Amino acid sequence: MGNCCPQPVASNNTRPPSPAAAAIPPSGEIQTPNLKMFAFAELKSATRNFRPDTVLGEGGFGRVFKGYIDANTLAPSRVGVGMPIAVKKSNPDSEQGLKEWQEFNAKLSDFGLAKLGPVDGNSHVTTNVVGTYGYAAPEYIATGHVYVKSDVYGFGVVLLEIITGLRVLDPNRPPGQINLIDWARPSLSNKKKLNKLMDPRLEDEYPPKAAFATAELILKCIEQDPKCRPDMEEVLRNLEEIGRIKGRPKKQRGHQHRLPSPHHHPSGGGRGGAARHNGKATRSY
Repeated sequence: MGNCCPQPVASNNTRPPSPAAAAIPPSGEIQTPNLKMFAFAELKSATRNFRPDTVLGEGGFGRVFKGYIDANTLAPSRVGVGMPIAVKKSNPDSEQGLKEWQEFNAKLSDFGLAKLGPVDGNSHVTTNVVGTYGYAAPEYIATGHVYVKSDVYGFGVVLLEIITGLRVLDPNRPPGQINLIDWARPSLSNKKKLNKLMDPRLEDEYPPKAAFATAELILKCIEQDPKCRPDMEEVLRNLEEIGRIKGRPKKQRGHQHRLPSPHHHPSGGGRGGAARHNGKATRSY
């Protein structure tokens, strides 16, 4: 903990480097994105005509749909066959991203962060920073420069939301707790403080060692310097190792009544308040 650039965790499950990783420059900055042009009909086919049950999420640009393409030919494939992809479709009722959709063609980037760019791919910097605030990496917000590991930051934020059950930004939370990253960061390296951050709806049914390992991984992902973050292959290895952690959940070691922390109180906001009813952790919305 505390080291800026941690060394990769040793693992028996070695993976060959991906072609994308081999093409990453030492700086980590995306200079010439490897983009594949797709016709709208192909994206429509890959997502089964943008079916509602394929929606992964929604932002200011519009909805994000899950689809599948052949890993070799990149042609649309059947559900569950080939490589899963995320396709964002613009919202006709929103002007956010309208400029990008008029000027740029639909693309699928080999890197996780789908930053739009001119057809020739010459530019790697945008003066109009777009994206969901709270998830975008600080270097992208500050400079408009996109790095391969900019996506890792956003993944770390989502992982933090998962273990806490809270939104990254919530103006309804008390002052000092509105930004989940700033508020939770000091507690992620402390096992006792981490216990108070965990989502009470988990009801302590998880190995504490796995929870702390997840917190350590989150800290690595949300490092301010993109060079100090792990790449997604290392993140995956860490998650696989965390998944193999055995141990009795805390609940099985003897129930301990825990007072709700301020961020889990109904007045604290988040995704709702938390309370206990008949021994069960509940949360109001």
